[in-house]
Amino acid sequence: MAYLWMNPLFQALQPVKQSHSKTRMYYLAPTMIMSRIAMSKIKLNLIIVSCLLIQATCSMAITNESQFFDLVSKGHQTNWIGKRLIVGWTKERCIAVESMVVNKAPNIRYSRSVLPDKKETNRTQTGKRSRRRKGGRKEQLGRQREPLNPRSIKIVTADILLQHQKLIRDNYQLQLVEDNESICWRDSQLWSIKPRNPDRDRLFKVWVDSETGILLRVEIKGQRNQWLSFLTQIQFDPQSISEEVTQYKTLKTGDKKQEYRFVSRSEAEKALQRELILPERLPSGFKVDQIELMDISPTPAAHIRCTDGLEVISVFQNQGRRRDRRDRRNNIRKEKISDVHVTIMDRADVHIYRWTDDSVNFTLIGSLPESEMAQIVESFINNP
Repeated sequence: MAYLWMNPLFQALQPVKQSHSKTRMYYLAPTMIMSRIAMSKIKLNLIIVSCLLIQATCSMAITNESQFFDLVSKGHQTNWIGKRLIVGWTKERCIAVESMVVNKAPNIRYSRSVLPDKKETNRTQTGKRSRRRKGGRKEQLGRQREPLNPRSIKIVTADILLQHQKLIRDNYQLQLVEDNESICWRDSQLWSIKPRNPDRDRLFKVWVDSETGILLRVEIKGQRNQWLSFLTQIQFDPQSISEEVTQYKTLKTGDKKQEYRFVSRSEAEKALQRELILPERLPSGFKVDQIELMDISPTPAAHIRCTDGLEVISVFQNQGRRRDRRDRRNNIRKEKISDVHVTIMDRADVHIYRWTDDSVNFTLIGSLPESEMAQIVESFINNP
């Protein structure tokens, strides 16, 4: 009560009795003065409390982020092998890919596709290899589809998370959703990763093994597509790991396909025999990550890979005659950006922009909003 009595607000509201009258009178002017002083103190206290809460929240967020990356780094140094199933689906298609994953510290990390046994070519009883459906186009039996480019699969791995840790911290919000969730018969932590940019809708969910730090399951959800990857098998037996690594080295030795060649800008310009054109500016949070040289007849091409940590956009540059690509779904439209004619193809999961400027062919591929994609095209055109 002593503290309450000393409070200016309490004192200001106390009535003062006058001896010559039964009415109660209040000191109006002093009340206003004391109220202003009290309100100033209250505002100051509220500001201090708000600053402390913001500081505590930021400190907690930094702690959570550090906890996440420390756990993922632990899994990066754990020796294990397993099988990973990746499923992606959009409004128009659904794909599923299974791969063998190997992680052997300090520097052996890879995945190889696990393909089913090839089926024999189907034939009709008459021995013909094709038939025509009623009202349809000619069907080729036993025809193999074009192999899926593994780099078109969207997946989040420990390598990506640790390599682009700073970009992810700057461009995404990490939140621990569940500290102890059982998945694949193992205790895990469920983390949510959301972009700070409100115009980007892609949401990431990551289940990390609480004991080993291995990524057990990853979900990527957006308006245009969804991707899911999860481990169906996992083992830590040293002998099995050594056998798989030996088998991989044998397959790698016999594979004559040329590996990806990541080079510097000067090396790319030397191979292309011209200046490499980079964008004048990139979307918020993005930076040029890698430059890859690709052998495409008759001239080499450069693949510029840009990322904000988890989202990727690709730009291809080459010279020579460009072949017109037909789209059976008729999802082609043409627009004029900075006085240059641009062909736009909309896929279920990405936008593809193609244009030619000063005898250089450009192809931009990404899943950012169309407004940001158009700004990237404009940036390339305005920075020759």
